[in-house]
Parts: sequence; structure tokens; C-alpha cells
Amino acid sequence: MSIHRSQSRLAVLLLVTLCSLPDRVPAATLEFEITVPEETKVEGEDAYICTTLALPDKPYKLVGVEPLARKEVVHHILLYGCDVPHVKPKDGQASAWRCDMAPACGGYAQTVMYGWGKDAPRLDLPQGVGFSVGRGSAVQWVVAQVHYLHEKPDDEKAGVRLTLQDNPVPFSAGLLSYASWFSIPPRKQHFLVQNNCCYRGFQPLTTFAVRVHTHTMGRAVFMTRMLTNAKGKSHVVAAGDPQKPQGFSPVEPQVIWPGDHLTVACDFDSSGKSVTVGAGPSHENEMCNMYLMVYAALPHMEVCNGGSSLVDERSPGNMPRAAALLPDPFPLWKPPQPTDAVDQVCASAAAAVHAC
Repeated sequence: MSIHRSQSRLAVLLLVTLCSLPDRVPAATLEFEITVPEETKVEGEDAYICTTLALPDKPYKLVGVEPLARKEVVHHILLYGCDVPHVKPKDGQASAWRCDMAPACGGYAQTVMYGWGKDAPRLDLPQGVGFSVGRGSAVQWVVAQVHYLHEKPDDEKAGVRLTLQDNPVPFSAGLLSYASWFSIPPRKQHFLVQNNCCYRGFQPLTTFAVRVHTHTMGRAVFMTRMLTNAKGKSHVVAAGDPQKPQGFSPVEPQVIWPGDHLTVACDFDSSGKSVTVGAGPSHENEMCNMYLMVYAALPHMEVCNGGSSLVDERSPGNMPRAAALLPDPFPLWKPPQPTDAVDQVCASAAAAVHAC
């Protein structure tokens, strides 16, 4: 009896202790700035400058991004996640280099994590969602690519301020990025550019935010989804006006399933143009971009470039490229036909269900 009494007292003590714990342990946050050094000289128009600093040597979750730029000076900012940058900093000082149509990362893959333009506000990820960065993740470095419209003012420090937290979160943020090469003929009130890829991951993704980007001719950007068994039917997943502030805006949550066909379309107005306008990096060219933020149990990063899909193989939520090339080891195998005994069992089960 004494043993049972002691066990009962221990159970009560544990229950009281658990009930007295706070609902959650507050996460320790860290703000981390990545900006172009003031002494960096930028001359001419449409210069792309990349800059980076080493992340703290700890596992973190990126849960917020605050832009540090003005639309009068900076056309846009992109954040790339890298295993190693194209140029490493020295002596703890930020490095900066020209990256006009050049890689931001030094390794095989560079993953877009965030984009900004037209004085868009800061981004805060939903509660329980974050990008894995730092030790043990595929993102050891974060590189900020800053596109300057004109010569950089001497005292300008464009870049971003990252909010990092050390507590784990139940969901990992990911990004589906769309870009394409195209030409727009002159004097067209509506000219549609489309970019289609099939989602190659193995887990469902839930959408929560979108950013679209074009230059001055863009009128609308939208994504449609066609399910694998929908017989040609599609519906809109996300849409945006590229002439409004180009930050991430919330979208109605939808689930994207493996094998879904996703198409991003940009509607351009070239009525006032007398020559063909091509895709390119300068403000005299055009762009057709969409960045769709998603979350899942494992992080997934995927780029659709002109109909070709490229996944970041370093993330556990992605399938390696070789997976798409593996042949079926038993291409002629077919399931056996049910026997009479199986038919009898099924009939008995159906009768039992009907009787209930």
C-alpha cells in the first residue's frame, strides 16, 4: 500500500509541476544586419552589389526581415541562402562585390529566400514558421543582392535586418521561385508570358505569402494550379499587382500536392513601345517573377526557370535530381487479379457494413 501511496503522490507532484510551467519558453531573438558598406563605390546605372556577413555559429530560425533601403535609390533587394558565398568576408568585415548577372553564392546552388521593392514593408513569418539557417542547415550564409538604380550616395547603407530566434518551430518555411526569358512585341495592350513547372517534392506544401515582380510594363502576375487528376481544370493560387509595393503579401492558404502543375503568367502592356522589349536585369528590360512562400514539415526550395525546374538538393524536403532519372525496376509488373476467395471476403465485408 505504501508503494501505491508514494506513486500517487509522485503523480500529483508531476501534475502540479507541469501545470505550473509557462505555456511556452520565450524564444531568444537576435537582430542581424547585412548592408552594403558605406565605403563601397557604385557608379553608373543598374549596378548589382552583393554583400554578406558570416551568420552566428548556432542553429537559428529566420522569422523576420526588415528592408533597409529607399525606392529612390534601390530598385530591389534579393536575399540568397548559400552554403558558401561567392566572396567571403575577411577579418569579420562585410564583403561587397559586383554581381551583375553573376552568382551570389560560391557553391552549386543559390536559393532565393526573400525579395523587396517599391518601399514594401517588413516581413514577419507566421507563428510557428521559420527558415532554417546557421549550423546544421543548408543555409550557412545569407547574401543580400542590392540593385541600385543610379550611383550610390556616399552615406547609403542599403540591405536588410534579419530577425533570428534560437527556439525550434514546428514548420519550415520554403520558397517556390519563378523566372523566365522572353520578348515582348511592341504595341500590344495585353501580352501574356507563361512559365510552367511541375512540383517535384514529395510532401504537401501550404502557401502563406507571395511577392510578384515586373518592371514598368507589367500589369498583373498570377499563378494557376492544375491538379494531377483534375482533367485540365485549374484555379488561381496567388496573384499580385507588380506596380504596388513589392513585398510579400498574405494569400489564402492552399495545399500544393506532389505532381501539381503550377503556371505563373505575367500580363504586359507594350502599347507605348515602338520596339521589342526583352527580359533582362536593367530597368529598360522587363522581368516576370513570382516568389511563393510555403511551409511544410521539411524545408523545400525550388526554382522554375523558363519551364525547367531546379531544386535545392541540400534541403531535406527536396528530392535529388537523380531521383527523376531512376528507371522503374519492374516496368512490366502488374498487380494480380483477385481470386474467388478474395471476392467472397469482400462480399462478406460489404454485407457486414450494410448490416451496420
